[in-house]
Amino acid sequence: MRRDDLYHVGEQIQTILQDAIDSQNFKELNSKVYDVVGGAMDTVKESMSQAVDMGRQTTQEVYRRSYAGTAARPAKRPAREIYVKHPAGEISGPALFITGLIMSIFMGIIWISVTITWLFIGLNPGVVTAIILLGLMFIACLFMTGAGQRLRKRAKRFKKYIRIIDGREYCEIRELSEKTGESESFVVKQLESMIHHRFFLQARLDQQKTCLILTNDMYRNYEEAQRALRERQQAEQMAREKAPELDRECRDILEEGRRFIQHIHACNDAIPGEEISQKISRMEVIVDRIFKEVEKYPDLAPDLHKFMTYYLPTTQKLLDAYQEMDAQPVEGKNIRETKREIEKTMDTINEAFENLLDSFYRERAWDISTDISVLQTMLANEGLTKDDMARSMGETGEK
Repeated sequence: MRRDDLYHVGEQIQTILQDAIDSQNFKELNSKVYDVVGGAMDTVKESMSQAVDMGRQTTQEVYRRSYAGTAARPAKRPAREIYVKHPAGEISGPALFITGLIMSIFMGIIWISVTITWLFIGLNPGVVTAIILLGLMFIACLFMTGAGQRLRKRAKRFKKYIRIIDGREYCEIRELSEKTGESESFVVKQLESMIHHRFFLQARLDQQKTCLILTNDMYRNYEEAQRALRERQQAEQMAREKAPELDRECRDILEEGRRFIQHIHACNDAIPGEEISQKISRMEVIVDRIFKEVEKYPDLAPDLHKFMTYYLPTTQKLLDAYQEMDAQPVEGKNIRETKREIEKTMDTINEAFENLLDSFYRERAWDISTDISVLQTMLANEGLTKDDMARSMGETGEK
């Protein structure tokens, strides 16, 4: 379906609904609306995708330029270019540990012997001096043992990190944490120490300290991608700041959306049924999301408005018709069937726009169903479950 056919689609929807209202025959309303809306959504999705793609073009181009060279390079580089083969402490650590341990034992034995001797011969300045000196030497040997142990463990940990990295140019901190059993904060601290002591020859951590980048080339790619991200965020911020200055068409669309949301909210308050209330609430959430996106991306306004021009008033008529029937003192078979058909039609419209939003947010992994689930939970928390509503209706009937 071409973009120019959207007005036709709106006219079809409006005609279908108006005919149903005029004739009071809603039997095939849902199937007819479903056929028309289904075709229209393809065009609207295409228009919105093109508008969003234009906004992302700069970032995508930067990523393509950044990683084109990376893809052409081998996945792994020679280890000697990325990190040292023999880190400091690999040999000196065990040597220092063993030396310190032997000397600690030796000095400890001498210190204990002199102390026992002092207990037998009594206070003597020479013995006291010897005890103090031997005690200090014993403590120094303990420090030597501890330092050797730390160096040995750091070198061993470095080797373990290298095996996990396996020659790659970057590695997530989370992966190192999971495979070593160490906390992410501890891994970051160890990597910072290793980078400082030149175990890694080119490595850096990213700004969020969630990834270790091991080569200068990869870090340049990362910086370029970060720069593109900042530019995109600045552009989005500027767009939000300019929201009051949006062109008249976009302002009209936003105002129209606010009025529609207020209308369906009022209908929801006036209609007591739980099932229809949930459908109307769902519609309110979806439409609110749509207009928030128009505010963020004004380029979406013209194409979206072509469809919304007909969608809003016809949906209002649908809700008004349901509200009028629901207010009837006696509900016969025809009214029940008509209300059921209108409910199905609302499901069709809601589903179409939910799919539109899911498609629009696919890359951002956003799902409208999350909002719907939250909404349903809120309804339950406020006592609007089926049992609560039935109990409330029963009490009203008794009065």
